[in-house]
Amino acid sequence: MSPEKHVNIYEKPESLENELERLKHAEFSHPFYASAKMLEGVDLKDKNFVDIGAGTDSRLSKFVVERGAKYTAIDYNLGHLKSMKESVDQGDNIFFVRGDIKSLPLKNESAPLTHERFVLMHLPEKERSKAIEQILSATKDEALFLEYNWETLQSETHPSLVEEFKSVALEIMDKLKIESKMGKKLFTEVANSVKDFSEEFDITEARFERNGKFGKEILAMIKSLTELAEKVFKDEALKNKLINLGERINTELSELVMSPPDIIGVKAVRKNN
Repeated sequence: MSPEKHVNIYEKPESLENELERLKHAEFSHPFYASAKMLEGVDLKDKNFVDIGAGTDSRLSKFVVERGAKYTAIDYNLGHLKSMKESVDQGDNIFFVRGDIKSLPLKNESAPLTHERFVLMHLPEKERSKAIEQILSATKDEALFLEYNWETLQSETHPSLVEEFKSVALEIMDKLKIESKMGKKLFTEVANSVKDFSEEFDITEARFERNGKFGKEILAMIKSLTELAEKVFKDEALKNKLINLGERINTELSELVMSPPDIIGVKAVRKNN
């Protein structure tokens, strides 16, 4: 059974439990690291940091608040906001707002710092352009965009096994209309959106790549994909295929060395600031 034409699993009110747990887990720390690196040298004190598509992971909120910023989480999914709210000490510097990245509840240049991570890859191309323009319009000083490039996933020690996982993962992303190479396209799409603004932006790109024993990250993702196969696609064969793949990867875990998908970061800074 195929899902509807475009399914954003993070907008579904019945959020998938395994995926929510994966995003909060310590082994999913590299995206936070990439965001933190993008913020190096940025003065956060007394700034409003708006995290668009904030999700459930509270590490970034704690990071910016500890450096003197106010943190505003915007997410379409109320369950995500509730989950994050439960994991932070609420105070005067943390706010939670339900909002859509394609129609942000923000006035022009009202947010000194904006941040989105792994949201654009879930949108069709036309909606991505609108979302980027919404973020740039709301940004007073700097906007940060971070996305995956799944092309870079590979393994030196177990190439066939990791390639099999990659093939299945990309097949599922394709069914869900997820842009697996969003990171590769990110700089160009942000640059194209910048052309529509009278103000000029400086745009820079950063790449965050790794190599090591990251097999546990694959196992966590397989758990999430298995849940998708069962609950969204209702595909028993795909579910069993993923379970079998997970079991084989688990037996090779201690020896498996791999390069996970690169994270590509793009920073857009208004030149008049």
